[in-house]
Amino acid sequence: MFDKRFFQRFLSYAGASSLVAIGYMDPGNWLTAIVGGNLFHWWILPVMTLAIVFAIVLQLVSARLGIVTGKNLAELVAPALSKPVRIGFWAFNELAMIATDLTAVVGTAIALHLLFGWSLQVTTLLTVFDIIIFLWLFKFGVRRIELLAVAVMIVVTIGFIFVLQPHRLAETQPVHEPFRSFGWLSVSLVGAIIMPHNLYLHSELAKARPYNRENDAEVSDMLRMAKWDTTIHLLGSWVVNVLLVLMGWFVFTEIGHSNVMFSALYDTLKPTVMAPIFAIALLLTGLIASIASTLAGQIVMTGLLKWRLPMVWRRIITRAFTLVPVIIIVFLYHGQEQALSELIIVAQYSLAVMLPANLAVMWWAMRRLPTRWQFPPMVQKIVVGVALVVGVFSLLGLFM
Repeated sequence: MFDKRFFQRFLSYAGASSLVAIGYMDPGNWLTAIVGGNLFHWWILPVMTLAIVFAIVLQLVSARLGIVTGKNLAELVAPALSKPVRIGFWAFNELAMIATDLTAVVGTAIALHLLFGWSLQVTTLLTVFDIIIFLWLFKFGVRRIELLAVAVMIVVTIGFIFVLQPHRLAETQPVHEPFRSFGWLSVSLVGAIIMPHNLYLHSELAKARPYNRENDAEVSDMLRMAKWDTTIHLLGSWVVNVLLVLMGWFVFTEIGHSNVMFSALYDTLKPTVMAPIFAIALLLTGLIASIASTLAGQIVMTGLLKWRLPMVWRRIITRAFTLVPVIIIVFLYHGQEQALSELIIVAQYSLAVMLPANLAVMWWAMRRLPTRWQFPPMVQKIVVGVALVVGVFSLLGLFM
């Protein structure tokens, strides 16, 4: 039966997961999924689908922690950690924020290169000025940024559907053996999908919605809305990732792995209006992903250490650390896009390596919820299982 009241409340809530979901389809996801589709065809789809299913569970855990306790994940665990451990854990997560921002920098630089034809050396240096866009967007508030993220998701999805024209499906045959570097790329894909910073970001965004935490009925209502909001947005990101894998499989088969780059896809679209739309979508996902990682960085720093920087300084410092490895690579390899593409894969792999420690923290927090809000044992097992599997395969992936 249609619940009009719930639907109206859901519309007022919807969007808390949009900034989270954009992290599941940022430039790092684009490249990792495309390379996976090109190398392993449908073999990579079960890995990606399973990662999205686990991601939905983990983001629902994050949202519930925030809604039930009124605190984000960092605030929940801080009292249980000694000061040296808190500082170390904060530094550890800052590396994750930098790795996340790195993919946004590379995506933005490549998008500017495609749109204007400037060298990658120049466009990489220009990414420092996204701080101006960052400040301009923040004038409108986080809610407007969430709506922009939803719009970007829709544009990207429609754009990729147009790219994957039906006649392309009949033109290709599998050309790569199914297990070459499969472990490494699978772990990178998991890192691209289940990003550590989203665990903190979602718990903050979910609790920021107006509700009475002392009223169990309102809390239950919020949890229900969070479940729908999270599932809808992350299933949307799953559709985008499937399209990316198919793009790597069908569009890039004739090009080969060594040329799986954003510029190659852009060139195939040049005769149509989809070429600039593709580049603009890449630019927007990079910008919004960097906003999300900046917000998450502020949440972790404030929650663990009680330090608070003005958002602009937070953005400048993160971007400064991010630009160092990107500038080194782009100038060392004379602006070759392939070098930047490989840097993205490495960054995504590092995110997967950092994930188990953050899942351990989440598991600790979820076990301390009030009894009436406890998770079923199966959910707790999923969190532990994902942490163990990702941890083991992060090590094994180095040799696969």
